[in-house]
Amino acid sequence: MKRNRQNSIDRYGSPEKAGHDDTFSEIWNRYGKRVSYFISIILPGETGNRDDLFQDIMLKIYEGLPSYDPSRSFEVWAYRIARNRCIDYLRTRHIHEEAHDTIPGRAGDPADECIRSGLDRAIREALDGLAPDDRQIAYLRFFENMRIGDIAASMDMNINTVKTRITAIKRALKSDLEDWL
Repeated sequence: MKRNRQNSIDRYGSPEKAGHDDTFSEIWNRYGKRVSYFISIILPGETGNRDDLFQDIMLKIYEGLPSYDPSRSFEVWAYRIARNRCIDYLRTRHIHEEAHDTIPGRAGDPADECIRSGLDRAIREALDGLAPDDRQIAYLRFFENMRIGDIAASMDMNINTVKTRITAIKRALKSDLEDWL
């Protein structure tokens, strides 16, 4: 399913080919929420600046379309832009990360809601306990179901390093969440 979505973006190649508004609208609709959440993984305590950063990243993705190579994964390319822009932001601001976000709750039975809320909090705390790169890897692998090779490419890491880190992340999360398993 992701390949079909990606191919519709790939066919544009550049804003001039399909019209600026249509291209931007499709990118915003398909990747906006995902990029926004990815930013929150990298910058958990920066709620005020994330909106500006999100808009900047989406604009960079849009403006970068003429240089995008359609033979490569659009998703990898977009996440690399997002990651690099967040890293630039952290370098210029010298910000230390603090965790204040929670995973959005779901509606339903109050008892189930209480359990989910506790589990969501435990998952968020377990993820926040990971190193920043490991949080990004965990998000891309477990929430976006991205392939290991694509994670390696988007994070500019060796594929074996990503595999090793995923194994370590699974162990850490299993240990942190053992009361819930």
